[in-house]
Amino acid sequence: MRFQRKTGELRKTCLAWGVLGVAGWAAAQAKEAKAGYDWPATVSFYEPLTYLMVLLAVAAWVSLLWPFRLDVGADGLTVLARGSTTVLPWASIESITVVKAGEGWANPPLKIRLAPGVRLGGRWATRKDGRRVYTLLDMDDFTVLPEGVLAVLQRYGGSRIGAEEYLRHRHGKRMVAAWLADPSVFDRYRRSDSDESDR
Repeated sequence: MRFQRKTGELRKTCLAWGVLGVAGWAAAQAKEAKAGYDWPATVSFYEPLTYLMVLLAVAAWVSLLWPFRLDVGADGLTVLARGSTTVLPWASIESITVVKAGEGWANPPLKIRLAPGVRLGGRWATRKDGRRVYTLLDMDDFTVLPEGVLAVLQRYGGSRIGAEEYLRHRHGKRMVAAWLADPSVFDRYRRSDSDESDR
């Protein structure tokens, strides 16, 4: 099973930051010209900030030119990241976990911890207990829902996959959304549970 990174929304975000940076730079130039400043002898505080915004937008856009692919199968994973392809047998993978981002579960990263001596190309590693840990991708950045990605990983990776808390969180959010849309949905659940207990 192959999973890929969705790039449409990310490209729009990069473009928006770039446009915002250019607009900020143009506004700063217009303000300085109106005030009679001698540009570039006098540089406002906002100009370096707008340059930085444009630079970050360009860098993020360029990074999207490298495709990301994650192939999951009975033999292990094949990861294509930043032009580097790495084949990882399941024996070389200690764990794949969804890690809470800060205090909440908003777009958490999917992290992979590899056996000693194993490396993943195209990604920066951190160290934990002498093992390399890599971020594969943030969960919301896959082209399919997180539940789909994790279901396939759990099918082949078994106990190596740790995502129970994250999946419970998403299930809870769906239940709350269902209640907000139709409060009677929980009445149906309660009646269903009552019917089961009476049998």
